[in-house]
Amino acid sequence: MPHPLDSFFSPASIALIGASRDHEKIPGRLLAMLRKNEYPGKIYPVNPNYAEIDGLACYKSIAEIGASIDLAVVIIPARAVLPALEQCAVAGVRNAVIISSGFAEEGGDSAAMQDAIAALAKRTGMRISGPNAEGFFSQMQRVAATFSPAVDVKPGVVPLVATQRRIGIVAQSGGIGFAYYHRARALGVAVSYVVSAGNESDLGAGEFLDYLVQDSSTDVILLFIEGIRDVGKFLTAARRAAEVKKPVIVTKVGRSGAGQRAAASHTASMAGWSAAYDAVFAKYGFIVSNDLDEALTIAAVLASNPLPKGDRVAVVTVSGGAGIWGADAVALRACRCRNCPNRSRRRSRR
Repeated sequence: MPHPLDSFFSPASIALIGASRDHEKIPGRLLAMLRKNEYPGKIYPVNPNYAEIDGLACYKSIAEIGASIDLAVVIIPARAVLPALEQCAVAGVRNAVIISSGFAEEGGDSAAMQDAIAALAKRTGMRISGPNAEGFFSQMQRVAATFSPAVDVKPGVVPLVATQRRIGIVAQSGGIGFAYYHRARALGVAVSYVVSAGNESDLGAGEFLDYLVQDSSTDVILLFIEGIRDVGKFLTAARRAAEVKKPVIVTKVGRSGAGQRAAASHTASMAGWSAAYDAVFAKYGFIVSNDLDEALTIAAVLASNPLPKGDRVAVVTVSGGAGIWGADAVALRACRCRNCPNRSRRRSRR
C-alpha cells in the first residue's frame, strides 16, 4: 500500500540547492555520496556560481530546472533557506531535506525562521525534514541524501553481509544515527534506512517511525530520541508496531537536567518527563537500551534470529559465575529463567 513518504525516501529526481565542486565541504560531499552509492535517478545541482558541476548542468535556481523534482536537499546559509523553499513550493517540489543549521536550536530570530518553515510546509503541503539534519540514507533505493562519511563507498571493498533481515534507524541526532549504521555495517547487519530527523519543523520521529513500521524491507527498528514533538503520530506508529509485532529498540536521552539543557541546544527539543516516555515504551513493548553498543547488539540478534515466542530463557554456560550473572540479567528484564531438568543435564554431560 502506498505511503505518503514514498516519494521522500524513493525520489525519482533530486535537486541539490547549494551544490559545490569542493568534495571536502558538505555541499560537495552530498553530490559525491549520491554518485558513489549509484543513485539511479536524476540529479540537478543548483548554484548560480557554476555552469556545471562534475559533468552535470548546474542551474541558477530551482525554477530554471523545468522538470519534476521529488526531493530538494538544501545546504545554504540559514537566512536564504526560506526563500529557497518558497521557490521549491512554486516549482512543485514534493519534499525537502534542510541540512542547514542556525534555526530553533539557537533561539531568538533563528527560531522564528524555523516557525516560518513549518508554516510553509503546512500551507503548501511540501514535506520538510530538518532543519539542522544530516539527511537520510535509503539502502534499498540507493539514495544517499546525506554528507555522512559512514555511507562512503570505498573502491574494491566488499561489504560484509551476515543477515538477510534488515534494521531501520530513526535518530534525532544525525551523528548517532549514522554511528549506528557504521557499526551495523561492520557487523554485517543489513540496514534498510537511516533517517536523521534534525529539528523536526515538519516531519518528525513519529512519521518516520510510521514509515518503517509499514515498510516490508524493515524487520527491526532502532530509535534514538531526545523528545517527541509529533506525539499523536508517534503513539499511532508505536501501536501499529505492537500490532504487527515489529521489534522497536529505543534509546531516550535528555533524562537529567543537564541532558535536557543539552537537548534544547542541540535540536531545540524539550526532552520531557522520563516517566511518561517509559510508560509509553512499556505499553507498546519497546525494548529500552541506554547504551549504543547494547542497542545495536539487540537489533543484530533480532535481525539474525526468529523472534522469541515467550519470556522463558535458558542460560547455558561452563562458568558458574557467568550462569549467576546471566540469571540476574534475565530476571532484571522480567523474563523467566527455569532450572534445567535433570534429564537434560545428564544428556549435556555425555
